[in-house]
Amino acid sequence: MKITSKSLFLSISVLTGWLALILQVCITIQGSQLPLWQTLGIYFSYFTILTNIMATVAFSFLLFSAKSTWGIFFGQNRVFAAITVYMVVVAAIYNILLRPITHPTGLGKLTNEMMHVMMPLLSLAYWIIFVKKDELEWKLIWSWLIYPFLYVCVILVTGNFSSHYPYPFINVAKLGYQQVLLNSVGVALLFASLCLVMIRLSKIRAKARKDTSRQ
Repeated sequence: MKITSKSLFLSISVLTGWLALILQVCITIQGSQLPLWQTLGIYFSYFTILTNIMATVAFSFLLFSAKSTWGIFFGQNRVFAAITVYMVVVAAIYNILLRPITHPTGLGKLTNEMMHVMMPLLSLAYWIIFVKKDELEWKLIWSWLIYPFLYVCVILVTGNFSSHYPYPFINVAKLGYQQVLLNSVGVALLFASLCLVMIRLSKIRAKARKDTSRQ
């Protein structure tokens, strides 16, 4: 493989993503007193974990198999822009709401920074620098919101049986459904706002490209 700035960037992103995910699952298993299947269920219940898996898989296909069906899929502006929105939300919610109340130590602190800061920044930088600058349509916002909507629905249903809620702002047992609904609406507005920003930026980028090609 020819080493380019893009391949080097992707290599760093892939290594960062998989290292963080593997370290975190090891930390989770080591610190749990529950059966393995329950421990893994808790691990995969976090939006942070699922979204970092999504971004890391995307980076991996783009690095190792860019011309494959999945490589082409993840390379599309509308797909990677959506992943970037999800990763930025991961960073925003953790650093604004959760960082003051969580105090990880050792490797846990490292993985937290990798998943909540480094990977979101790498995703955003990759979208800005390397993803093709075709224009995105406003209607994409609805399809982009499906993933977080389904996530909340699944967590509320499973939490009703397991009493496990990954995040305090959707903890029905402590807050009740009314407050959780209000919190979910707030998070949905954050998602929607970032989606609109990404689409607007894509339009600006596409226009700039067209203006440059005409000169």
